[in-house]
Amino acid sequence: MKPKQIRELQVSSSQLALIFLALLGVAVIIFLLGVSIGKKYGEAQLEAAREKTSALSEAKTLAEKPSMEKKAEPAHEAEKITPPEKPLQMEKTEPEQMKLAESLPVKKAEKPEKSEPPPPAKITPGAKSAQPGTRVYYVQIAAFSRKEASASLIQELKKAGYEPIILDPFPADKKPLYRVRIGPFKSEAEAEAARNRVRALIPEASRAFLIR
Repeated sequence: MKPKQIRELQVSSSQLALIFLALLGVAVIIFLLGVSIGKKYGEAQLEAAREKTSALSEAKTLAEKPSMEKKAEPAHEAEKITPPEKPLQMEKTEPEQMKLAESLPVKKAEKPEKSEPPPPAKITPGAKSAQPGTRVYYVQIAAFSRKEASASLIQELKKAGYEPIILDPFPADKKPLYRVRIGPFKSEAEAEAARNRVRALIPEASRAFLIR
């Protein structure tokens, strides 16, 4: 048998450099192809996501339109005229007035060194001319457990153009109450107008009500 001959390939350094450059060029081409393919794939995915979101938003708006139209139709039915409030009973409103008035800070007088009780309020001219048997109306502004607590409210009522009346506690009161009222008024409409005006001008009169 003949012995196998082994051939050696001799490659010069210049040939090695050329082979290395060729391999490097092939690798760069493969990398650029991969980048371009990945970019196109990402753009396709982004476009599909945009189309999906736009389709969902259109479907949502189409679904909301009928419900908005249904809600808009009976809107005029809700605008019903509410009946005027009935005057509350004195037994229920006076304790609330007393709590509200006592919770509010009492305004200091101009001369704090003289703590004089407020002067008795004058009766309006209509009260003198009111004959017995005629129906008149009063507006009770508030009720206080202490007479001195009504001083600031009396001043506010006088600024508003009213002559308030302070009533002493009634014998049937469980707790002494000093009632502040304005009037008399000849008609219920006139009394209601005065009550609404006082409520708007004076915060302490938010629970004012009519008395016959």
